[in-house]
Amino acid sequence: MPRWLVRLIHLCRRWYGSLWEHLTRSTPCGPWGRRGLPEHQPRCHMPPKPKWVKDEVIRLKALMPEAGCRTIAHHFNRRWAARRQMTVSRRTPAGKSSTESSMPGGS
Repeated sequence: MPRWLVRLIHLCRRWYGSLWEHLTRSTPCGPWGRRGLPEHQPRCHMPPKPKWVKDEVIRLKALMPEAGCRTIAHHFNRRWAARRQMTVSRRTPAGKSSTESSMPGGS
């Protein structure tokens, strides 16, 4: 077998092996794996948003009652991403508006 072909096969096997390791890692959170984290510590979860974020999302929904979740999230992110480094996903306004509307006394 030609030497260049042997090198090519070796290179492909190394590349495929590193790809396989990357795809089958036990957790996408970091290099420590599942065994490195204490049991009481949550894996890959962000801390909850501050109270002012919830209040601002509710305020935007009150100002734009016909707007959907994407629009609310878009306007929140445009306003606060650069100033306070805080963004929301489009699921955040959906959760806040449905929670507020289901509370007694909420509209």
